Amino acid sequence: PAPPPAKPALALLPIDDAEKRARVDRAARFASTAAERALQERRAAPAPTLEAGRVEGQSMALEKSYLRLTALPRADEVRPLPVLLEAFEMVRRRWEAEADYAYACEQLKAIRQDLTVQHLSSLPAAQRAEGGVGVSPEDGPRARFALAVYEYHARLALAAGDEGEFAQCQAQLVPLHAAGLSEHAAEFAAYRILHCAASRAPSLPDELRTVALGLAPPELAAPPVAQAIAVVTALQRGDAAAFFREAGRMHNRGDALVAPLVEQQRARSLRVLCAAFKSPAPSALPTLPLRLAAAALGFGDDTAACDAWLKGQATSLKLTGGGESGGGESGGGESGGGGESGGGGESGGG
Repeated sequence: PAPPPAKPALALLPIDDAEKRARVDRAARFASTAAERALQERRAAPAPTLEAGRVEGQSMALEKSYLRLTALPRADEVRPLPVLLEAFEMVRRRWEAEADYAYACEQLKAIRQDLTVQHLSSLPAAQRAEGGVGVSPEDGPRARFALAVYEYHARLALAAGDEGEFAQCQAQLVPLHAAGLSEHAAEFAAYRILHCAASRAPSLPDELRTVALGLAPPELAAPPVAQAIAVVTALQRGDAAAFFREAGRMHNRGDALVAPLVEQQRARSLRVLCAAFKSPAPSALPTLPLRLAAAALGFGDDTAACDAWLKGQATSLKLTGGGESGGGESGGGESGGGGESGGGGESGGG
């Protein structure tokens, strides 16, 4: 049989205007834009760096996403100090307007990262060896800005309950405060004591000694530091009344650090109350006035809050709602695990 006729070459096929436009569009999709080519050229160029791996920032962006670094960043990805100053003010205004901690935290971490890679957040090695004393006029403004960023982020982290970010900021603030650059050294020394008491209680004596050696006598006697020492002293002595008295009037944002200690102390005090008011009858519940329980557990006169807290605890006791002067059980009923709700009664989950 005769072979089939050959197909005409592709180039010989007629091309209409629609086919021409489609071919142009396909070619454009695979062509890099001018911006992409410029970005590739910048990335291919050698990264300008300074001594000891220090980068001098060139980026003008106020906002920047935080990314964990695995290598030295490029200069065009790092913001210099004047831009960081503007970025910090932008974050503060945004926080005052919206109070969005996730956004503020990411932006502050990016600012801290840019400070770190440019060696703007640490004192020179010679000054660190001397305990941070004697900051030069050139390093002073940069160190003070880093100090303001870390202090601001630490306070936001405390308010948001972000213990990890607070601990990171606190670690950077210790040498900066030792340089005498901040008027808030006493405030953060108190945070340092309370944070250690809440998270690293066995190392508290060493931490107290270090804090005391790093503070001047006026700072050591400042109200926040004196109060933090009073709190940890009450904890060490088991003085619940003194602890709750101080915990209810903490300076600055100390209440955020004391909150877990308050819960621990309330649990211990509740066990003591149950043992002290235990009924001689084997099957009878411990009975005590609600007002006395509220005072002993750090609720003051707020008996409603005390009763609500007791309902969530794995214990059982009988509360008299009228107090010691009420002449026996008043307020009616049982309170807690499935009973009726009233001014007193049985409170507990077990």
